[in-house]
Amino acid sequence: RNLELDASFVTGAGPRDGCETEKLWFERVFVVLPEGHPLAAKAALAWSDIAREPFIVSDAPPGPEIHDYLVAHLSDLGRHPDIQFQKVGRDNLLSLVALGRGLTLTSEATIGAQFRGIVYRQLAGEVLPFSVVWSARKDNPASRRLLSMARSMAKRVASSLSAP
Repeated sequence: RNLELDASFVTGAGPRDGCETEKLWFERVFVVLPEGHPLAAKAALAWSDIAREPFIVSDAPPGPEIHDYLVAHLSDLGRHPDIQFQKVGRDNLLSLVALGRGLTLTSEATIGAQFRGIVYRQLAGEVLPFSVVWSARKDNPASRRLLSMARSMAKRVASSLSAP
């Protein structure tokens, strides 16, 4: 909106005031658990499996977004999820999960990184959209090329995932 960025890649797909938004790809959501946690034996988890579990999130992005996502999915009338903010980065947050301080969520792109003492389990049926956001008022050739390349790459990845 301030015309300081050409484009931003964000989690979510909702409209942004004064900007254009386009969904590019989707990623599955994973629960991060300590290796010895009883739920680690399951191949995939449901919201009902983790509804009463304590969670930890970073106070730095994307921690607040993860907090809101958890609240939206786990809150019920008269019941609020147990979510604690931690003043740590992602790597230290995963170390806290390994120590049994709570569970957290992550997206598919981050599960390739292996950390001692944790396991990743898919949250069944949950996917996050990722979008590109830009201002139509800031039109320049580099921005148009970036958007074109992002669309092209997203289509290639989507077609390779759906190929038999």
